Amino acid sequence: MNREIKFRVFNKKENKMIRPEDKLCIIIALNGVFIDAEKKSHFFPMQYTGLKDMNGVDIYEGDVIKNIKDEREYIVKHDSFIDTNFKSNLSVSGWHLEGIYFYDGVLFKPTISLDNFYFNNKTKKLKVIGNIHENPKLIKG
Repeated sequence: MNREIKFRVFNKKENKMIRPEDKLCIIIALNGVFIDAEKKSHFFPMQYTGLKDMNGVDIYEGDVIKNIKDEREYIVKHDSFIDTNFKSNLSVSGWHLEGIYFYDGVLFKPTISLDNFYFNNKTKKLKVIGNIHENPKLIKG
């Protein structure tokens, strides 16, 4: 899957999202680590997944996504995870959705590879409803 590489950055100090079109310069090392030359730890970079939701909105790391099919909410992440979508709980690394929903009073956090949505053309059932920085109430149970 070829995808466009772009980032947005949340500025915690100003409580503001800086988007690619804002033309701010940030430095990211080849290994994907954010280099904070000015030691401003209030910047949180988020990478674009290369996917768009049902409304054509870019999906970024840290977005809160709603699956309109089952009304469940997920956080978009990129790291190593156990894909609970497989019976064998496959350990993989990459883009995934981490569930944040209750079932019978118990908080569930299943992880599903975002590739499952891409390859099965299911992103049309996903809707970006916010992100973990601007909308922290979305992730509290």
